[in-house]
Amino acid sequence: MAAKPIELNDEPDTQFSSEKGPLRAFVSRKTSSVPLQINVTEKIHLLLLLIVAIAVRRWNIAEPPSVVFDESIVGKSINNYLTHAFSLDTDPPAVKLLYTWLVELCNYVSPTFNFNTGESYLNSESQPFFPYTVTRGFSSLLGGCTILFTYRTLRASDVRHYIALFGAFIVAFENSISEQSRFMFVDSPMLFFIAFAVSMIKTLQNSRAFSRKWLSVLFLSGISLGFVISSRVIGIFTLIWAILVTIKETWFDLGDLRLKTSFVMKTGFSKLTAFLTIPFTIYLFFFFIHLNILTNKGPGYGKMSPEFERGLAHNHLSNLIEEVSYGSDIMLRNFHSGQYLHSYNGTYPNGHQQITLVDDYQDEENLWFVEERVKALGNELLEKLKPIRNGKTLRLFHKNTKAFLRIHESSKPALSEQDYNKEASALGNDSWTGDDFADFEVKIASDYCKTEHGKHTLKAGNTIFQLYNRKKSCYLLGTDKKLPEDWGHGQTEVICIESPTFVKSLWFVDYNRHPLFNEDSNTVDFKKLSFWEKFIETNNAMLKLFSENKFEHEYMSKPKEWIFLSRGIPYFVQPGKTIYLLGNLITYYLVAFSVIIFGLWELGKLITWNPNRVTTSSGRVYDYEFHGLDFFIGYLINLVPFYLMDQTVFLFHYIPALYFGILLVCQTFEFIVSRRAKVGYCFMLLWGVAILVTYIEFAPLIYGLKWTRQACERMLISPAWDNLCLAYAE
Repeated sequence: MAAKPIELNDEPDTQFSSEKGPLRAFVSRKTSSVPLQINVTEKIHLLLLLIVAIAVRRWNIAEPPSVVFDESIVGKSINNYLTHAFSLDTDPPAVKLLYTWLVELCNYVSPTFNFNTGESYLNSESQPFFPYTVTRGFSSLLGGCTILFTYRTLRASDVRHYIALFGAFIVAFENSISEQSRFMFVDSPMLFFIAFAVSMIKTLQNSRAFSRKWLSVLFLSGISLGFVISSRVIGIFTLIWAILVTIKETWFDLGDLRLKTSFVMKTGFSKLTAFLTIPFTIYLFFFFIHLNILTNKGPGYGKMSPEFERGLAHNHLSNLIEEVSYGSDIMLRNFHSGQYLHSYNGTYPNGHQQITLVDDYQDEENLWFVEERVKALGNELLEKLKPIRNGKTLRLFHKNTKAFLRIHESSKPALSEQDYNKEASALGNDSWTGDDFADFEVKIASDYCKTEHGKHTLKAGNTIFQLYNRKKSCYLLGTDKKLPEDWGHGQTEVICIESPTFVKSLWFVDYNRHPLFNEDSNTVDFKKLSFWEKFIETNNAMLKLFSENKFEHEYMSKPKEWIFLSRGIPYFVQPGKTIYLLGNLITYYLVAFSVIIFGLWELGKLITWNPNRVTTSSGRVYDYEFHGLDFFIGYLINLVPFYLMDQTVFLFHYIPALYFGILLVCQTFEFIVSRRAKVGYCFMLLWGVAILVTYIEFAPLIYGLKWTRQACERMLISPAWDNLCLAYAE
C-alpha cells in the first residue's frame, strides 16, 4: 500500500478547544491512549536526516589525533576507574562510567596514557594508545540520535511534520552542538538524555492519564531524567524544569471543568512522585557503582574526611597513633576545606615566607614539629611523651624550611587585607628561641570532637581545635582564596583573624609520629562508613568542588555573551588549522528573537488580562502558549542560574538552554504557518538555507580543516573572535 503523501498544509489536530461551562468558559485539552502516529514517508524523511546528522558528526572523527580540551578530564577519569583510584569531580559519574565500559570492550584495561591536553593519541608507529575514535564515535552517535527526540518532542507539541523536521535539521547543523558531539566530552551524552527526557515529558502531556501508554512514558521520563542528573551537576536544571512544567500543567487542568479536581491532583502528584523517586534511584545506582569501583587511594583522596580515607586501600591512616605529644611530627588539616597546613621556600610579595593550604597529603612540606612555649634543651622532647591539653600553648616548627609558624606583628595578608586580618608567615631557625607571635593556644571545639577523651587532650583524628595567638588576639584560619599562580602557585591563603568564621578556623591532626611511639601505642579507631554516609560525603565534596570552581581562564565567558555568540573557545590550535567552538550565528540569533518575542507575547497577555472579561482564542494560540511556555521555561531555567553563579563558565554551558530555544523557534514557526502558511514556509526555507550555509562556511573550525587567514578574517563578526584566525598563515 503506497504511503500517503504529505501536504505542506497538512495541519495536526490541536489538543485545545474552548468550551462553554454552566458558569464560565474554559479551555479543554484532549489526551489520547494511542501512541504518536508517524507514517512511512515521515519516517523516511527522518531516517535520511538522521543519517546526515550522524555523518556530519562522524566525518574525519580521528582528527586531530591528540587530546582536545576536556577530553583530558574524561580520559583521566577513565584511568581512575580502571585503576580503582578514588577521584573527585564536579559532575556525577554516569557519562564517564559509560565511556569506561566502552573502552573496556575495546580491551583498554591497563591505563598507559596520561591524557595531557595536546598529547598525541598515537605512538611512533601511528598506532593509538587509546581507542579515542571509538569514544568520539560514541559521542557523535548520541549527538546524531538527539534529532530523533527533537522531532518527537515537536510532534508531541502539535507541530506539523515539516516544521518538526526543520527543528531536527537545526540541531543537526548547529555548529556548537555538532562540535561538542565530535569529541569525548560529557556534553553530547548529556544533551541526548535531556532531549530524551523532554520528548517523554511532552509525550506524557498528551497521553491519557493512567493508561498503559501513560504509565510506560512516565517510567521512561523518570529514567531519562535520572540519566540527565547523573551526567552533569547542571542536569538538575532539567529536573527542576520537569517539576515546574508538571505544576503548570496541573494548574491548567484544574481550570478544565470536565476534569475532577481529585483526578487532576492525583495525576500531578503521580508525575511529581515519579520525577523525584525514579531519577534519584538512577542517581544512587551510578554512585553505588562509582564508590564500589574507586576503592584505592587516588587524586581525590585528600579532599575527603579521615573516616572516608580510612576506607580506601593504601591509606595513610591505618596506624595513626592517637596521642599527640610535644615532640611529635604532625600534619594539620583544616576542618572546613580538608587541606593541609603547608609552607615552603616561596615568599609573599613583601618577602615573608608563605603559609598556605594544599591538597596533597604526601607533600613533606606539610610536616610540622610540635614544640613547647619554652624551648627545650637538645632532644628533650624526643625522650619523653608529654600530652597537649586543652588551653596549652605550642609552637609549630616547619621541618623542611627550618622556620616557625608565626603571626606577623604588622603585615596584612596578601589577599585578605582588612584591618582585622593578620599575616601568617614563617620566621626563624632551629636555634631561635621565638617570641609571643609564634605562640598558639590550643582551644578544643568539644562539640566537634568525635570521642569524649578527645575533648580534653589533643588526639589525632578525633580532636577538632582552634589555634589562637594571644599576642595578636586572632585565630589561624584557612580562607577560600587562591594565591596567584606566579608567586603563590594557586595554593590557598592562610591568615589569622580576630573574629573568624568558626568552622574555617578548626583544625585536626591526621599524621602523627614520635620516636617513642611503638606497636603498643593506641591507634585511632576510625568509624566505618556505610554506603549512605559515603554517598552523602561524596556529593557534599562534589558540590563544594563545584562551588569553588572559580579561576581565571583565557576563554571563559559570561552568560550575556552566549546569547548573541560574542565569544568562542579554541579547542585545538596547530599552524594552518584550528578547532574553535563557535555556534551557528543564524541559529543563536533565531533563538534569541524567538525567546524575546514569546516573552513579549506573554507580557502583553498579562498586561491586558481582565478577569471580568471572557476571552477565547483559537486552538493554535493555545498550542503556542501552552507548549511555547514549556520551552520558554526550559530556556530560562538553563540560562538564568549562570547569571547568579560566581563560577568560571564557558560557551558550552549554554547548549541545554539553546536546545530549549530551538524547540521554541519551531513552536513559533508552527504558529506563523497556522496563520500564514506560505509566509511561514518561505521564512523557514530561508532560515534553513542560512543555517546550512553558515555551517558549511565555518566547517574548517568544526573539523580542523586547512583555511587561510584571509578567508577566516572575512567571517569575523564579533571583535572577540579575533583569536580564532591566529593559527592561519597570512
